[in-house]
Amino acid sequence: MRRLGLVLLAVMVAAALSEVQGQVILFFGRVVDEGGRPIAQAQVAVLQGDLLVLAVETGADGRFQMMLPRGRYVLRIYKFGYQPLYVSFEAAPERGGDIGTFSLRSAITVVADALRISALQGDEVRVRVRVINSGTDFIPVRFELRAPTGWECKLLTPEGLAVSEVSVPPGSQRNLTLQVSIPVNAAAAGEVEVTASWAGLSQRVNLTFMVGERRWDVLTIAYESVSGFPGALIRIPLTLRNPLQQEQAFSVVASAPPGWISAVVDPRGVTVSRVILQPLTSANLTLMIYVPQPTTVGTYFVDVIVASDLLKISKRVAVSVESSHDIIELALPVRQVELTGASSRSVTVTVRNLGNAPTQVTLSAACQPAALRCYFQASGKGNLSLYVLPSEEKPVSIIIEALPAATPGQYLVRISAVGSASAASAELVAAVSGSKSMRVGTERLAVSLAPGSAGSTQVSVANTGSIPIEVTAYVIEAPQGFLVTLAPSTLQLLPGEEKKLMVTVKVPENATDGVYNVAIGVEGDGIREYRVLVVEVKGGTELGYYAFAAILTALSFVSVLYGQRRGRSGVWSRRS
Repeated sequence: MRRLGLVLLAVMVAAALSEVQGQVILFFGRVVDEGGRPIAQAQVAVLQGDLLVLAVETGADGRFQMMLPRGRYVLRIYKFGYQPLYVSFEAAPERGGDIGTFSLRSAITVVADALRISALQGDEVRVRVRVINSGTDFIPVRFELRAPTGWECKLLTPEGLAVSEVSVPPGSQRNLTLQVSIPVNAAAAGEVEVTASWAGLSQRVNLTFMVGERRWDVLTIAYESVSGFPGALIRIPLTLRNPLQQEQAFSVVASAPPGWISAVVDPRGVTVSRVILQPLTSANLTLMIYVPQPTTVGTYFVDVIVASDLLKISKRVAVSVESSHDIIELALPVRQVELTGASSRSVTVTVRNLGNAPTQVTLSAACQPAALRCYFQASGKGNLSLYVLPSEEKPVSIIIEALPAATPGQYLVRISAVGSASAASAELVAAVSGSKSMRVGTERLAVSLAPGSAGSTQVSVANTGSIPIEVTAYVIEAPQGFLVTLAPSTLQLLPGEEKKLMVTVKVPENATDGVYNVAIGVEGDGIREYRVLVVEVKGGTELGYYAFAAILTALSFVSVLYGQRRGRSGVWSRRS
């Protein structure tokens, strides 16, 4: 009340003086900030044009007063750290006294591009922060950052330097980046507080981070569900990975139903409960599950739990326990084979038992008998029996042979497998592109020679097939001391082409009179023909026409029988 009385007294005195003297008028006012708080030591300058008329300073309560003569003036209200304020007013006796409250704005403004940010655990988030100086002074600004425990925050310049203070020129701005590293075990939300301080003033900017749970690629299990049977030992590959930039020590636990046995083993088969991984590395492990006997049919669950100081993940494997049965599967490496007449190919068939019980599998191969012959290499027949355990694979070779007279075309080969409770089949196509056929002549396969002499005869060879063949002729068997040569020993025959082989026989000088046989083989790309050359040895005397013809007739039967006997007994060995 006393202060108010003094103010009223000053106003009355000023009015009286103005009336009496007409010279000065008392004015007073107050300076506050944007929040209405008084600003002490603010400078209030009275300007008239470029002339400074008067300057006063606010007190601790933000108030000021001044005596001014009549006139028009501009008030400049200013304090370091604030934007200056210019106010025009007219000094007149009737306007004397309180001229009001003047509010100064802060010179510095801190603006973040976003105040609410969505992120994931382990993210590194960057937010642009602008520091704007709207004042008339070069102002240094200091920063203080506060974040939840475990979070890392820093302010970076455009050059990437971490700073805690920047100087901002008047009328400009500085661009900074707030870099926030969110820990991998961060909670659902976190708040980062940025406090800027300058000239006794401060501004606080709060940034809220909504943190989502990251699905870390820590544990990968090959199968989420498997089938088994009582007494089965199930192996499931799994991979443990450290996705962080720091070493992690993981505990590994496998939890199975009561009575079951489960463990995680390394590639050596050693059970592991703790795995140390360097940054961004992984380890290949195996989950072993034993299904005890007896176990009722149903679905059971095995949990694998992996945890470190920062990461934790669990995954579940469903084990479907079924009754004992087999599941037979056949796999072929190809769906088509290329053949020519009288050629063959071997194809490997893989027999798998995907069931949970061992089984006896009967294999059979069927094809068109007029063009192909199919048989298993192990049995030499069109059927084969195998014993296959659960999860076992057995390779079996099947021979597909195109007959010499096979007509070009595509033929279906069907392979069947029958187990105890299941069956399977597979098919492939045998594409026959041409036939192989050869004719060996039988005319003049006889010579009459004297001891110590030599003689020759010709054998015709014709390609009666549809593809070129290479023919080789060789001596299978000759009497002791006889020298037999074939020229040429190799022929290239196009389809429909016929060539001659020259057979030369030299009889030893000590040969006794009689009839001798020379066995000759002619082979063309798997086709074999056999002929017998009859050599009559008689001391310098030619046989009569009828006698020699009778001998040839008799020996022709011998040649046929000889060839049939050799054909039944297998392939003759070549004798040079």
